Amino acid sequence: MAGIPKKKQPDSKPLLTYDLTKAIAELGQRISNLKEFDVKTLIGRLDANAKALEDKVNDTLSDIFGYDSEEYRNYAILSLDTLPIEVGGQKQSLPVLQKAYQILSKKHYSRIGRIPKRTTALPNSQ
Repeated sequence: MAGIPKKKQPDSKPLLTYDLTKAIAELGQRISNLKEFDVKTLIGRLDANAKALEDKVNDTLSDIFGYDSEEYRNYAILSLDTLPIEVGGQKQSLPVLQKAYQILSKKHYSRIGRIPKRTTALPNSQ
C-alpha cells in the first residue's frame, strides 16, 4: 500500500520592495497595538477586545504572508488567553487573568518584531 502523499507546503507570497515597506509599517502598528493593550480593560476570559486584537494581528500577517504560509503559522496568535480551562473548577481571578494576557502579549510583540525582513529581488521593484 502506497503511503499518503505529503501536502506541498504553500509558498509564501513574494514581497516587492514597496510591499515590504508597507508590511513593515503594518507590523509596526500591530506591535504597537500589542504593547498598548491595556489588560486592565479585561472583564473576563474570552474578552472581546482581546479577540479583536488577536484578529487584527492575524489578519495583518495573513495579508502580508498568506493565510496558509509558514510565516503565518509561525507568528499567528492562537489566543492571548493561555490559562488552563478547569471544568467545574475554580475560576481564575481577574488579576491572574490580566497578568497572563500581559505576559503573552509581550511575548507576541517580541516575536513579531523579529520577523525576517525578506524581499524578492525584481528589477525596478521599488
